[in-house]
Amino acid sequence: MKHAFSAIALSLATLTSGAAHAGEYIGSVATNGWPDFRLNPGDRIFSPNLRYMTLMQQNGNLVTYRLSDFQMIFNSGPQSNGGTYGQLTENHGLAIRNNYQQLWSTGTAQAGVADPATALRLHDDGKLEVSGSPHPGSSYPTSIWWRSAGDLYVPTCRNNEPVAYPVCIYGGNMTVKMCTPEAANTFVINNGGRYGNC
Repeated sequence: MKHAFSAIALSLATLTSGAAHAGEYIGSVATNGWPDFRLNPGDRIFSPNLRYMTLMQQNGNLVTYRLSDFQMIFNSGPQSNGGTYGQLTENHGLAIRNNYQQLWSTGTAQAGVADPATALRLHDDGKLEVSGSPHPGSSYPTSIWWRSAGDLYVPTCRNNEPVAYPVCIYGGNMTVKMCTPEAANTFVINNGGRYGNC
């Protein structure tokens, strides 16, 4: 865990110095008047308190992790073996696409809406949300169109409970709860790590 926070601190230091690659964000991403914002595989959004991270994985799964133990708390589900990306649209939509074909969505896109304030936010409690301009007459600063549940994701195993398997990711030893060592290995490889301790 100590190494995970060191890696996060290094990412934050790089972000604040202006030298980070374009795929790391703190708090949110927004359309900012453009028709859409694209999340490419490997792009990450960190919560402002650096306790959670949302990652667009290579397999098309948009996942939020609690970084203290690298536990999944939200996932859209794997969508493809490659070529997928996330797309936040100014009409309050969030979708996962492959060659412009929609594979998953929040179901919140509204035809004819062009809201330059549409944003994808990762809150300090690990909840991911799509928000936009406030509703007319509302005193709340934004409107919320979709929000993930903050519940822990627990894989469904056939004969037993998930097991914590050791993995090396972001330069530190962690565990991931999966049904089999093979599933843990696939998961960690998709996220730039390797099975076993560092």
